[in-house]
Formats: sequence, C-alpha cells, structure tokens
Amino acid sequence: MYEHVSREEVVDRIKHIRNLHRQVAPTTAAEQEIYNYREQKTGNLLSNLRRLSNRPMLSLVHDFGMRNSLTADGAHRLFGYILDSLRDHDSALNGGRTHIDEARLDHLNMCSLARC
Repeated sequence: MYEHVSREEVVDRIKHIRNLHRQVAPTTAAEQEIYNYREQKTGNLLSNLRRLSNRPMLSLVHDFGMRNSLTADGAHRLFGYILDSLRDHDSALNGGRTHIDEARLDHLNMCSLARC
C-alpha cells in the first residue's frame, strides 16, 4: 500500500520531471499558460515538501500527475503509494465492485470508444 520513499528522493524525482518539461519550449499562448501554471504548482509542491514532514494528499498527487502527463500509477508511485495494493485493500474492505474498479472500467470503456 505504501513504500517509504525519502523526501529527498521525491524532491529529486519531481525536479527531474520538471526539467524534462522545461526542455520543450511552449509555442502558443495556451501552452505558455499551461507551462507557467505547471511551474508555479510544481514550485509550490517542492517548497511544501521541503518544509513539511508529511506526504501530499492524494488530490495533490492526482493533480501533479495530470499536470505532468503521468499515469495514475506513476504519479502515486512517485510518492510511495502502490495502487495495486490499494485496490486489493479496497476490494477486501468493500467487497464486490469498488469505486477504484468502477473508475478503471470507465477508463477502459472510454479508451475502447476512442481507440486508445
């Protein structure tokens, strides 16, 4: 469910992802706006990680993943959360179809329609 990842390692990983995005210059005003927003949010996250001892809330993990084109699993692993393990625990606690399974099925159905 959770594997300890040191704060320094998380910060290094985030910096690496930020540097990858910095290598691609925005070409339109919309891309520049997205670039600026991502820079601001990433800077805030890095600052908070350095100052605080706790992990970011899952909503921040999701937001970071979406802004940086990461898969849900990749974004969660960055911070030490293992989604497969979370799914197993969710299923054991809730039984039957769970919200996580339903979200996964919805994504797969949308992908099959869009031919992902």
